[in-house]
Order: sequence, then C-alpha cells, then structure tokens
Amino acid sequence: MIWPHHLAPFYPHSGFVPIWQATGAGLFLVTITVLAVCAIRQSPYFLVGWLWYLGTLVPVIGLIQVGSQSMADRYTYVSLIGLFIIIAWGMPDMLAKWRYHKPVLIILTGVLLSALMINTWFQVRIWRNTQSLFKHMIRVTGKNYFAYNGLGLAFAEEGKKDEAIAFYIKALKAKPNYINALNNYGNILNDTGKLDEAKALFLRALEIKPDFADAHINLGNVLTKQDEIEKAIVHYHKALRIAPDIAETHYNLGLNLSILGKTDEAIFYYRKAGQINPNYADAHTNLGSALAKQGQFDEAVEHFIKALRIKPH
Repeated sequence: MIWPHHLAPFYPHSGFVPIWQATGAGLFLVTITVLAVCAIRQSPYFLVGWLWYLGTLVPVIGLIQVGSQSMADRYTYVSLIGLFIIIAWGMPDMLAKWRYHKPVLIILTGVLLSALMINTWFQVRIWRNTQSLFKHMIRVTGKNYFAYNGLGLAFAEEGKKDEAIAFYIKALKAKPNYINALNNYGNILNDTGKLDEAKALFLRALEIKPDFADAHINLGNVLTKQDEIEKAIVHYHKALRIAPDIAETHYNLGLNLSILGKTDEAIFYYRKAGQINPNYADAHTNLGSALAKQGQFDEAVEHFIKALRIKPH
C-alpha cells in the first residue's frame, strides 16, 4: 500500500506460518480495533474505515487456504479502501488548524502521484512478455516453482527444448510433486523420443492426481508410439470421463480404434472431435478416410473438402 515494490503474480506458500507472526498480527489488529472504538466520537471515520478493512479482508485472509499461493496482491484491492477512508478524512482533520495545510497537501499529493506513476512505468516493463514476467518473479520470490514452469513453457514454445528442460528440472527441485512441471517435462521428453522417461513422468503425475486429464492424454500418446494401443485407449477413455470436451482426446481415440480396425467406433470419435473443433483438419481428413473405407464416398468427400478449406496445402 505504501510503496508497491517487489510485486509478483504468484508467491509460493512455505507450508506454514510462524506462530510469532500470527500472534503479532492478531494483537496488532485487536489494538487498532480498540483504538478505533475509543475514537468513535472524535473521529468516526476511523472506525468506519477500519471495520471496512477488517470486514472485506476476512474472506481472503487465508484462514481457509484457497489455491497454492501464500498471498495475492489482488486480495487487498477492496480492503485497502477502508484505510484510504481513514487517510482521506484523517489528514485534513489532523492538519485543519495549520495555516498552510492546503498547499502542503496539494504539493504532497503531486509528489506522491508522480512517484507512483514512475513506479507504475517500471512495473509495466516487467510485464513486457512471459519471460520477463517470470524472471522477475524468480528475482522477487526466490525458488518459485510456478515461475520456473512458466519459463519452461515459454522456451518450449520457442523450440528451445534444452532451456525448457532446465527450467522444468528447477521447478521439480523446488516442488517435486508439481504435476504441471511433471506433465510439461514429459511432453518435451516425448517430443525428443525419450518415451520411457516421458512415460515415467506421466505415471508419477497420475499417482499424485489420478484425475489429471492432460497426463492421461499424454500417457496415451506415449503408449500409442510404443504400440501399446489398447493401454492407450484406456487412458484416453479416462481422460474423456474427466474432461469430455477436448477434441484432441476424441481424435486420438479414433486414431487408435482405426489401428485396431474398429472403424465404426473410430468414426464416432472423429465426428465428435470435429463437432468440438470444426477447424480440426486432421479430424476431417481421418473421418473422410474412415467413411471411404465403408463406401460412404459422398460424405467422405465433404470432409476432405472441409479439411482442404482449413488447410489448403
């Protein structure tokens, strides 16, 4: 509130709060509350602002942990209005008897707003792109598994696989059971042909969170490459029970059923993939091929044409 500095989108939770901090904070809140009640006649805005602060802070104070962050700057936006009420009414009240209070307040306000504008300019530069943001998070918060994973994804999207792997490893050192890093690291290993290592990471992610749809899909992809088609189909079905609206899962399931010669079932899943994502060219192509096998040439041609409209080359 006083000086926005070293802010981050995500602050990792250490897993505990020191007793002295909780006790000290509790005593501080009680003391201010007592002072606000005692000053109700002289400064009623003090109690109003303080009760606003406490009342809006309670739902987000973390008595019941929500998410994996230790705190979040956004949770203070509404609560701080209460403290600003105290300042907005209190400053003129305190300086009312001073002859030069108006020009001094105007000058101080100008200086403060200018300083905050400059700080905002620096803060906006941090959000220049994904890499600048996550690198800043690491500088501010230290070993931030969320930031390491984010940097891994950013480098993976640029095709810099070695850099991506290095950050996924850092994320897993900071938090060994971080399922997103396990899944993303597994994807890189899958892409580079290290199928057994990728498989182990997806299985580990599923041990931690059995209803992790992405890990089921990616494990199915690895098993398909290893010609373990029936096992792959099992994981695609599990993924669909968890997240039924992912077009890729339906497509991959159709692909595996086609390999087993189950054309009717494959057609069903190709159709579903195309319904979820009408611009899924591969789904239209494979659906056309499956329909052609069954002699449904007119409909097959329709899907080939749709595929060509999406991807003319």
